[in-house]
Amino acid sequence: TARTELIAGSNKHIKVRFDKLPTYELSISIINSGAVRVISDNYSKLHNDGKQTISLPANDTVLIQAEQTTIWPFNRWYGAVQGRGPDQHLFIDGNKNITAEFERGAPGLDNFRFGPNPFRPDDGKAKTGTDGIWFYFDAADDYGPFKLEIYTVSGRLVFDTVTDQRRFQWDTRNNAGEKVVSGHYIYLVQESSTGDQKSGRLSIVRWR
Repeated sequence: TARTELIAGSNKHIKVRFDKLPTYELSISIINSGAVRVISDNYSKLHNDGKQTISLPANDTVLIQAEQTTIWPFNRWYGAVQGRGPDQHLFIDGNKNITAEFERGAPGLDNFRFGPNPFRPDDGKAKTGTDGIWFYFDAADDYGPFKLEIYTVSGRLVFDTVTDQRRFQWDTRNNAGEKVVSGHYIYLVQESSTGDQKSGRLSIVRWR
């Protein structure tokens, strides 16, 4: 702000010139998958492409925020801002380059488990199962849905389903609603957002 005094004793003419503040470029790069939000008094925008360049007024201080997900947590900053904190302040006194690095989080099936295995519904023991085999997809909310497929060892599909639940009980019936016979089977589970898969063998023992 500029201020001056003028004594009015006669007609006067004044001329005022306003110079536009210079602007500088801020280049934003993202490694892997994530987003960066830039916030100032007159600007707020989320940037989620690989690389973008924006213009900001000189002598502005902006807040830089890394926005992460469970699948792709934030790792660190490079360039004009440094460190591992997701929120950083940056003073715009020239052209700047910043890079936000996001790392792949734990796969969605890291904590997958199932049981009982073998499943023996007729032996009268709760620990070997009575109503079916439980599949547990213990994953964060960002993961899912989960696809479950059961095959015979020869590769014939017996049962399949897709669920958003974090646990699912298969009643050991096929897609036609019939109880499957005793034997060995192959399970395949897949988490949709990452494509992570796990497979293995399960056994069913029926006495009647």
